[in-house]
Amino acid sequence: LQPILTSLAPPVPPPPAIPSTTTTSLSTSSDDSVATSPSFSSPPQGPTYTIPNDFLAGCTSLATIDLTPMATIVTIGDGFMSGCASIVVVNVSPLVCLKEVGSRLMKECVSLRHVDMRPLEERGVLINPSGLFEGCPHMV
Repeated sequence: LQPILTSLAPPVPPPPAIPSTTTTSLSTSSDDSVATSPSFSSPPQGPTYTIPNDFLAGCTSLATIDLTPMATIVTIGDGFMSGCASIVVVNVSPLVCLKEVGSRLMKECVSLRHVDMRPLEERGVLINPSGLFEGCPHMV
């Protein structure tokens, strides 16, 4: 079964420029392959959102995540995806509106092997380094 995250914030109609839907599929797969997300030439227009502290924290069976529907996220709170022990690769490039990331990003994700932070760094996203990938033995 694939759990479905149906909302990131109070129900708001999706901005027209976001591909796909406003739901984010979260799957529990042992397959290490990662689907590529579409790239955006410019940030989508419409409402923007903030991910609250500890969002998806402790989702130990979360193996993959598609961040494409989260393109209008501006701020990610502390502890995003902390303790997601099964996640291996995260593609952050779809987060084209992101301006700031809180502490403890993906802390204690023991299976995590790759997150390319360059797209965020190139856009000048403020990333709190406190606890960043702490307890992720493959992210050294």
